[in-house]
Amino acid sequence: MDHLLLTGYPGCGKTTVVCRVAELLSTLQPVGFYTREMRDGGTRLGFTLTTLDGAECIMARKGLKSKYRVGKYGVDVGAVDRVAADVRSKLASSPALVIIDEIGKMECFSKEFRSLVLEVLDSSAFLLATVAARGNKFIEYIKSLPKVRVIEVSTKNRDDLPQKLAAEIRAGIQTERTR
Repeated sequence: MDHLLLTGYPGCGKTTVVCRVAELLSTLQPVGFYTREMRDGGTRLGFTLTTLDGAECIMARKGLKSKYRVGKYGVDVGAVDRVAADVRSKLASSPALVIIDEIGKMECFSKEFRSLVLEVLDSSAFLLATVAARGNKFIEYIKSLPKVRVIEVSTKNRDDLPQKLAAEIRAGIQTERTR
């Protein structure tokens, strides 16, 4: 079964889709994290990372002094490292499903994160991730791997995708377990 990478333009619903799939497949005890915008009214201030077990940290924000920047946001690579290390430690328990939202420019500043993505792809775990529509060499490499399938999320398909993806993932994991 191919790993699934969801792509699409900002605001199309990628994070909502992966969070809903995580809920639908909660009995599989998925591990991973999702990214959320930090907002004050209509102004975006930055981004947080939240693990599926509820731990949260600030990944990037306006005014953060960092040599790593994306637009007006300073990126806390140490925070990304810690979340990636946390997910990596959970791989030892052989989870069936790993969810990563997102394989994006900010996250890819972290060597620990890039290593985690490659490790998950080489493990027995199934990966459901979101990925930037356009990205650096690492992002383009991951999207080009033969063992991944890239699915574009749009306003037309985002409401039906969680159920479809959850069913596909559940069937694929059960097939793998019976081999």
